[in-house]
Amino acid sequence: MELAWQVEPDADIMTATKVYCATWYQDPVRPAVLRMKFADAPEIADAFAAILLQCWRKTGLDCQAVIAVPLHRSRLRERGYNQAGLLAERVASELGRPDWSQCLVRTKMTARQSGLSDPMSRKINMADAFQLDQDFTAQQIVLNRRKSSEPVLLIDDVLTTGVTLAEAAHPLQASGLPVLGLVVSSAHPAKAAQNRICGY
Repeated sequence: MELAWQVEPDADIMTATKVYCATWYQDPVRPAVLRMKFADAPEIADAFAAILLQCWRKTGLDCQAVIAVPLHRSRLRERGYNQAGLLAERVASELGRPDWSQCLVRTKMTARQSGLSDPMSRKINMADAFQLDQDFTAQQIVLNRRKSSEPVLLIDDVLTTGVTLAEAAHPLQASGLPVLGLVVSSAHPAKAAQNRICGY
């Protein structure tokens, strides 16, 4: 499905970034996502990357690069891998586009979003959590922005309120890059007018 939300102080959703969601966050997707993230099962990323690619190709759009929503370095050490990074690597390879995941850095060790119940708490938790790596930015993003008007594809596993994706997109958008989101699964109830992309 395709989601596009407006920024409103009292809204459940805090982003205006367009996001493509390949599946609903329910069985059998939900337990597979949880295994990938918390049960040391990075191989599940192969199946989810294939689903993401099916979703993206049905949009008929193009992108100039792929970027994963990053983990903080402490959580990366704890988990051993970034599940969004695995997805982004596979999607970038299949699309023949560069993987710019190293350009986006998570500088703030936040509480787990899944442990926060309301959208405002999630937004406060993620505020200023991401920034661009300046060395990479100087070498890659500025040059490519001059050559392409295509968006960068920001990839994550699950979208609930959209706060994490919106905060991760912010430094990219501030640099002048258009951003589209692509996630494995949406935990947010869709409105009747929203289009399903893959039918899962």
